[in-house]
Amino acid sequence: GAGAFLARAVGAVGGLLGMKRGPVEASTPPEAKTRELQMMRLEVESLGHQIDQLHVEVDKKYSIPFACVVFVLVGAPLGMRARRGGVAVGFFSIGFFVVYYLFLVGGEQLADRGFLPPALSMWAANLVLGALGVYLTLRTAEYRPTRFRATR
Repeated sequence: GAGAFLARAVGAVGGLLGMKRGPVEASTPPEAKTRELQMMRLEVESLGHQIDQLHVEVDKKYSIPFACVVFVLVGAPLGMRARRGGVAVGFFSIGFFVVYYLFLVGGEQLADRGFLPPALSMWAANLVLGALGVYLTLRTAEYRPTRFRATR
Protein backbone atom coordinates (compact mmCIF):
# COMPACT_ATOMS: atom_id res chain seq x y z
CA GLY A 1 0.00 0.00 0.00
CA ALA A 2 0.96 3.62 0.48
CA GLY A 3 3.00 2.87 3.62
CA ALA A 4 5.16 0.30 1.86
CA PHE A 5 5.67 2.66 -1.06
CA LEU A 6 6.69 5.48 1.30
CA ALA A 7 9.12 3.19 3.14
CA ARG A 8 10.73 2.17 -0.17
CA ALA A 9 10.92 5.79 -1.28
CA VAL A 10 12.59 6.90 1.96
CA GLY A 11 14.97 3.96 1.80
CA ALA A 12 15.89 4.66 -1.81
CA VAL A 13 16.45 8.37 -1.25
CA GLY A 14 18.46 7.64 1.88
CA GLY A 15 20.54 5.13 -0.08
CA LEU A 16 21.22 7.67 -2.80
CA LEU A 17 22.32 10.19 -0.19
CA GLY A 18 24.85 7.73 1.22
CA MET A 19 22.93 6.53 4.26
CA LYS A 20 23.70 2.86 4.71
CA ARG A 21 21.09 0.57 6.19
CA GLY A 22 22.83 -2.73 5.73
CA PRO A 23 25.46 -4.67 3.80
CA VAL A 24 23.12 -5.40 0.85
CA GLU A 25 22.36 -1.73 0.14
CA ALA A 26 25.97 -0.70 0.67
CA SER A 27 27.07 -2.92 -2.21
CA THR A 28 24.36 -1.76 -4.67
CA PRO A 29 25.97 -0.22 -7.78
CA PRO A 30 25.04 3.37 -8.68
CA GLU A 31 23.32 2.25 -11.92
CA ALA A 32 20.89 0.11 -9.93
CA LYS A 33 20.14 3.00 -7.62
CA THR A 34 19.49 5.25 -10.61
CA ARG A 35 17.13 2.67 -12.14
CA GLU A 36 15.34 2.26 -8.83
CA LEU A 37 14.92 6.03 -8.50
CA GLN A 38 13.59 6.24 -12.07
CA MET A 39 11.09 3.47 -11.36
CA MET A 40 9.94 5.26 -8.22
CA ARG A 41 9.53 8.51 -10.21
CA LEU A 42 7.38 6.67 -12.76
CA GLU A 43 5.32 5.13 -9.97
CA VAL A 44 4.75 8.56 -8.38
CA GLU A 45 3.71 9.99 -11.78
CA SER A 46 1.31 7.08 -12.29
CA LEU A 47 -0.23 7.60 -8.85
CA GLY A 48 -0.57 11.32 -9.56
CA HIS A 49 -2.35 10.51 -12.82
CA GLN A 50 -4.74 8.19 -10.98
CA ILE A 51 -5.43 10.90 -8.38
CA ASP A 52 -6.26 13.38 -11.16
CA GLN A 53 -8.66 10.86 -12.72
CA LEU A 54 -10.41 10.39 -9.38
CA HIS A 55 -10.71 14.17 -8.91
CA VAL A 56 -12.29 14.37 -12.37
CA GLU A 57 -14.86 11.75 -11.40
CA VAL A 58 -15.72 13.54 -8.14
CA ASP A 59 -16.17 16.88 -9.92
CA LYS A 60 -18.21 15.19 -12.63
CA LYS A 61 -20.57 13.75 -10.00
CA TYR A 62 -21.42 17.31 -8.92
CA SER A 63 -21.27 19.16 -12.23
CA ILE A 64 -23.63 16.89 -14.19
CA PRO A 65 -26.57 17.28 -11.76
CA PHE A 66 -25.97 21.04 -11.72
CA ALA A 67 -26.42 20.98 -15.50
CA CYS A 68 -30.18 20.78 -14.85
CA VAL A 69 -30.05 24.36 -13.59
CA VAL A 70 -28.09 25.41 -16.68
CA PHE A 71 -30.57 23.66 -18.98
CA VAL A 72 -33.46 25.50 -17.30
CA LEU A 73 -31.64 28.83 -17.59
CA VAL A 74 -31.17 28.27 -21.33
CA GLY A 75 -34.35 26.33 -22.11
CA ALA A 76 -36.93 28.54 -20.43
CA PRO A 77 -36.06 31.72 -22.35
CA LEU A 78 -35.82 29.80 -25.60
CA GLY A 79 -39.17 28.17 -24.97
CA MET A 80 -40.77 31.53 -24.29
CA ARG A 81 -39.35 33.06 -27.46
CA ALA A 82 -40.22 30.15 -29.73
CA ARG A 83 -43.88 30.82 -30.26
CA ARG A 84 -44.65 28.23 -32.88
CA GLY A 85 -42.03 25.64 -32.00
CA GLY A 86 -40.88 24.58 -35.42
CA VAL A 87 -37.94 22.57 -36.58
CA ALA A 88 -35.37 25.29 -35.87
CA VAL A 89 -36.01 25.15 -32.13
CA GLY A 90 -35.54 21.37 -32.16
CA PHE A 91 -32.22 21.65 -33.98
CA PHE A 92 -31.08 24.40 -31.64
CA SER A 93 -31.98 22.23 -28.63
CA ILE A 94 -30.04 19.27 -30.00
CA GLY A 95 -27.13 21.57 -30.85
CA PHE A 96 -27.13 22.94 -27.30
CA PHE A 97 -26.97 19.42 -25.88
CA VAL A 98 -24.16 18.43 -28.29
CA VAL A 99 -22.13 21.50 -27.26
CA TYR A 100 -22.62 20.61 -23.58
CA TYR A 101 -21.61 16.99 -24.22
CA LEU A 102 -18.49 18.04 -26.16
CA PHE A 103 -17.51 20.39 -23.34
CA LEU A 104 -17.94 17.58 -20.84
CA VAL A 105 -16.07 14.89 -22.77
CA GLY A 106 -13.34 17.26 -23.95
CA GLY A 107 -12.86 18.63 -20.46
CA GLU A 108 -12.59 15.14 -19.04
CA GLN A 109 -9.91 14.23 -21.58
CA LEU A 110 -7.96 17.44 -20.91
CA ALA A 111 -8.08 16.85 -17.16
CA ASP A 112 -7.13 13.17 -17.44
CA ARG A 113 -4.05 14.17 -19.46
CA GLY A 114 -3.13 16.91 -17.00
CA PHE A 115 -3.71 19.91 -19.31
CA LEU A 116 -6.45 21.47 -17.13
CA PRO A 117 -7.29 21.24 -13.44
CA PRO A 118 -10.07 18.70 -12.86
CA ALA A 119 -12.50 21.18 -11.29
CA LEU A 120 -12.17 23.67 -14.14
CA SER A 121 -12.49 21.04 -16.82
CA MET A 122 -15.67 19.55 -15.38
CA TRP A 123 -17.34 22.87 -14.54
CA ALA A 124 -16.38 24.74 -17.75
CA ALA A 125 -19.53 23.63 -19.59
CA ASN A 126 -21.75 24.77 -16.73
CA LEU A 127 -19.91 28.09 -16.43
CA VAL A 128 -19.99 28.98 -20.13
CA LEU A 129 -23.49 27.73 -20.90
CA GLY A 130 -24.79 28.97 -17.54
CA ALA A 131 -23.55 32.46 -18.39
CA LEU A 132 -25.38 32.17 -21.72
CA GLY A 133 -28.49 31.05 -19.84
CA VAL A 134 -28.33 33.97 -17.43
CA TYR A 135 -27.93 36.36 -20.37
CA LEU A 136 -30.91 34.83 -22.19
CA THR A 137 -33.01 34.87 -19.03
CA LEU A 138 -32.26 38.54 -18.40
CA ARG A 139 -32.99 39.41 -22.02
CA THR A 140 -36.29 37.54 -21.88
CA ALA A 141 -37.29 39.22 -18.60
CA GLU A 142 -36.82 42.63 -20.24
CA TYR A 143 -38.65 41.54 -23.41
CA ARG A 144 -41.90 43.45 -23.98
CA PRO A 145 -44.10 42.97 -27.04
CA THR A 146 -44.49 46.12 -29.12
CA ARG A 147 -48.28 45.87 -29.29
CA PHE A 148 -50.97 43.80 -27.71
CA ARG A 149 -53.62 42.06 -29.72
CA ALA A 150 -57.09 41.88 -28.39
CA THR A 151 -58.55 38.41 -28.67
CA ARG A 152 -62.31 38.37 -29.38
